[in-house]
Amino acid sequence: MARDVLSGSAGQGWAELAALGLVGLLIPEEAGGSGGDARDLAVVMEAAGATLSDAPLLSGAFAVAVLAGLPDAADLLPGIADGSLRATLALPQHSSVTLEGDRVTGSAGPVLDPDADLVLLVATDTAGTPVLVCCAGDADGITRTGLTVLDPTRPLVRLDLTDVPARILAREADLDPALAIGSIALAAESVGITDHALRETVAYVTGRQQFGRPIGSFQAVKHRLADLLVELEAARSAVALAAACAVGAPELLPVTAAAAQLTAGNAAALAVKEYVQLHGGIGFTWEHPAHRYVRRVRASAGLFGSAHEIRLQIADLLGLPGGNSHVR
Repeated sequence: MARDVLSGSAGQGWAELAALGLVGLLIPEEAGGSGGDARDLAVVMEAAGATLSDAPLLSGAFAVAVLAGLPDAADLLPGIADGSLRATLALPQHSSVTLEGDRVTGSAGPVLDPDADLVLLVATDTAGTPVLVCCAGDADGITRTGLTVLDPTRPLVRLDLTDVPARILAREADLDPALAIGSIALAAESVGITDHALRETVAYVTGRQQFGRPIGSFQAVKHRLADLLVELEAARSAVALAAACAVGAPELLPVTAAAAQLTAGNAAALAVKEYVQLHGGIGFTWEHPAHRYVRRVRASAGLFGSAHEIRLQIADLLGLPGGNSHVR
């Protein structure tokens, strides 16, 4: 049933996803959620990737990961869990927001869920301290600008804020653990895309006849699909390890989450290429769904940093030469 709901539109399926407990997956049971963890999130996001769901589960997971454990945010969790309050996070990489008193001004984004009721963002106060704040998505003083995106099923916006009322949630804000959970979610989605592409391609080459035999019987095709299966299993294992570390070994979470994102992203890039090419001419048409998966993978590739940037991050976390701290 969850896959059926995930394959629907974000507007139609959000309440159903909340009723299934998927929106509040990472929220404790006492706050109205499902009491799940990163391992459960990975399962859901893999299904979302396979169906190419446009439900804002990724942005929701980010928001909940940020809010979890914050005493001043406890009152927000029940509404998020039941689906009545959609929350999102303005990714901090390209945001520049200042906080004066209880008002924020600046530019934030990209924001993954343009229709969110609540926007979380990191602002810098007058002392230079990073502060996690939230503001209403429709507050006066907010201007939304839609960004040009490759994947129309995952719209992005930039927010320009002018003297917008904000609620302070935490000072000395550290989003690294939440960003790691987001990396796991994105990696799991990529695993779902890879799995879908492989299954659909195997089914096609098994039935497509050429020269009197299925094209899947040709060695060149078999080898390409075998290579893709190896990449899929490696990506799935990397996601499973990162999710397990989020629960039982948080000190390993940053490096395993980055490795999962890199491994799964590479697998998905190969998968959608083979999805198109091994379907022959039909794979290049608008009528075939393959191009939609290509768009999602290409758009996701730079969402939290390029593959090169992630490699630098991993090298830095491991203390290897060539990491970000070694770049001058």
